Amino acid sequence: MASLPFHQLQLKLFNITITPRDISDVSDEVLLRILFHSTPRDLLAFQLVSKRFYGILDQNQHCWRWARHNIDPPVPPPPRVEAVGFWTESAYAQLLFGGGNCCAKSCQKWTINLPLSFALRLRVCSPGCFKTLHRGYDNYKAAKRVSNHYFDSSAIPGKNGLRAMGKIHRDRFRDWLVYDERDTTDHPTYLKSMVNIADNEWLCARAIEEKRKSKIQVKVVRTCAQLKEQYRLRAAAFEGIMENARQLQVWAKELPIKRKELELVNVDFVKEVISPREQIPFRKLLRTATLRRELELCADASVRMDVRAWCAIRAVTVKEYKKL
Repeated sequence: MASLPFHQLQLKLFNITITPRDISDVSDEVLLRILFHSTPRDLLAFQLVSKRFYGILDQNQHCWRWARHNIDPPVPPPPRVEAVGFWTESAYAQLLFGGGNCCAKSCQKWTINLPLSFALRLRVCSPGCFKTLHRGYDNYKAAKRVSNHYFDSSAIPGKNGLRAMGKIHRDRFRDWLVYDERDTTDHPTYLKSMVNIADNEWLCARAIEEKRKSKIQVKVVRTCAQLKEQYRLRAAAFEGIMENARQLQVWAKELPIKRKELELVNVDFVKEVISPREQIPFRKLLRTATLRRELELCADASVRMDVRAWCAIRAVTVKEYKKL
């Protein structure tokens, strides 16, 4: 039997068909191992795929912690908060990777961009919305204060200012109300909607204490004693929340750098391994939509592209190349 030329043998090695498996045929142990090697973005998608994935994740919450380390650079751990309404590991992943509506009121489009401010949990979809959000900064160059539709760097003034406003109770917010961690002004910059929520919480609790009706809408109705206990728990977690937000700002700057480095590594793999063995010009191979999408997915998942990843998309990519 005549032996095949070397280049044909290499091509044959790549001509592999990956047969999809039905999830019902896969054991829970195998699915759990898959989850251990996933990123937070993957886990957010998996828990929506089926009730089975959701149940496994619910019983193995440590998967979320492992997922944070599957990203390069690793995601800083969430702060420990005993107060009601703050992050679990899954909610922390949702905050970072789950996307949300653009906070510019004229936009409100869905975006998967990382939050602009992690403490205030704000995200914007475009540079235009960023400018809308920060309109008013340049008008306060002397004192570096800001007061616009969204932010106020004087939301919790001193006692004299509070007395003039008739809102002495805002002194209670000073120990726990989070502010913009980016230090863009000389003074802590608060989100006006957060201050309004805190105002409403206190006014509703006072109405209950004084046994009078109140039309104020709050997410959780509490008495003054219950609210003061929440204030204490929030104050205990305040420094941790702000420190976590600062760490996330550093991480968010490093993430695109690492992502770009990984993209270049994967492109080199296509150039040095895939292109010669498939005998397809490197630049034409990169023009195929499926390969470009695969490179983006690998970069998002912080993984290097390998032969298995190529075999999964080979048939479709080769067809796209022939149509170029």
